[in-house]
Amino acid sequence: MRKVFLGLVFLFLYFSSVAQSFEIERLRKQIKEYPQQDSFRVNRLTDICNSSPYIQVSDMEKYASEALTLARRLNYSKGIGYALLVNARVASIKGQKGDVIKLLQQTDSVAKLIGDQPLQWWVMYRRTIILDDYKEKLSHLIKTESFAIQINQLHFVALSQIQISNNYFSLGDNARAMEYGMKALKNAEILKNPSYLYNANDILASVYSLIGEYEKANGYLQKQTALQK
Repeated sequence: MRKVFLGLVFLFLYFSSVAQSFEIERLRKQIKEYPQQDSFRVNRLTDICNSSPYIQVSDMEKYASEALTLARRLNYSKGIGYALLVNARVASIKGQKGDVIKLLQQTDSVAKLIGDQPLQWWVMYRRTIILDDYKEKLSHLIKTESFAIQINQLHFVALSQIQISNNYFSLGDNARAMEYGMKALKNAEILKNPSYLYNANDILASVYSLIGEYEKANGYLQKQTALQK
């Protein structure tokens, strides 16, 4: 049973990476074929920096820098905010914690100035990523979930719950990891978001695998595989 479980993991990861690669190439093509220096280009540049899996750090850094420079030149406030956010992501990947904090502070100032609550949520969420202590991270993630509920953003609620579930799993609290994994899965199904469905099913499969319930773990992995059909 364990071999079947692992086989399904590798099969899903293969198909998932192929689909994500197509999306990245679509964004690359748009950027290459759209040289106009306007807000559309800024948005595509930030989109590719937020792609999953990561593009190469050198490429992300180039796109993020161009997005911020262009947004500032256009005086495009929303673009400046999201460009600062992706530059913070670059700094985080490179382990530049001090730069991450500064960039997120700037992002937060822009978000509050223009009243962009989703951007404020992203600042909160990104701040949790640079925290090393799982208990501290969990406390911040619970706040991100609360704020997401407050601003009525179900996508953010689901993403918060996925990360809360992962943190409980890392802390060895399988019951709470399962509880939040179920909440995340329910919201992912409402949203019909393939990425969230994958991550919610993944954490539930991991929890059930850890406690030795491989049949249930396989059930969640089979749901993941079905997403690619």
